[in-house]
Amino acid sequence: MNPWAIILCGGGSRRMGRDKATLEFAGQPMLTGVVQRLSATIPPARMLCVAAQGQTLPELPAEVNIVFDRTSDCGPLEGLATGLSTTSAADAVFVTTCDAPLVAPELPTFLASMLGEQDAVVPRLDGQLYPLTAVYRPSVAKLADERLARGERRVIDWVAELNARYVSREELAEVDPELWSLRNCNTPEEYAALVEAGGKIGER
Repeated sequence: MNPWAIILCGGGSRRMGRDKATLEFAGQPMLTGVVQRLSATIPPARMLCVAAQGQTLPELPAEVNIVFDRTSDCGPLEGLATGLSTTSAADAVFVTTCDAPLVAPELPTFLASMLGEQDAVVPRLDGQLYPLTAVYRPSVAKLADERLARGERRVIDWVAELNARYVSREELAEVDPELWSLRNCNTPEEYAALVEAGGKIGER
């Protein structure tokens, strides 16, 4: 299976205080680095960045697709619904965020290989779900749209409606031993920790 990738870029970044897509990481904008890492396994033409209305993204390869949330300030479920609707021709779609700069390039195909007849493959560690680092069938966009129309925006509640396959810590460790793919940054402190970790990884 050859999945597409959706990179969610339109978060409000209220706790960070600035647009996370443009934060510098390893000498380039964080979003640019995520696209670069994923391009090891997914061609840029099968990548889709979902931005907020009016958001300006850093320069990306020309093949990368860019779409904007249809409705503003509706949270990540809107970004998921927009992205999955746009990639409706795909068999499977890997989702990540622009503030996860150490995402493992092998993760999209690894999760997609587990999809089988399910709607989604979602990491679940110690009872916590990671629905923004997961694989979905584009057809589940319809359920997301229905929830949004009712004013229901919680991604976790949407995932609960799906026929999902949950992935354990031990399974994820096969391709991402330190689970860096699940680490994003919502605060300056988390950003600093990721920058430090990225520097150490680069030195190896």
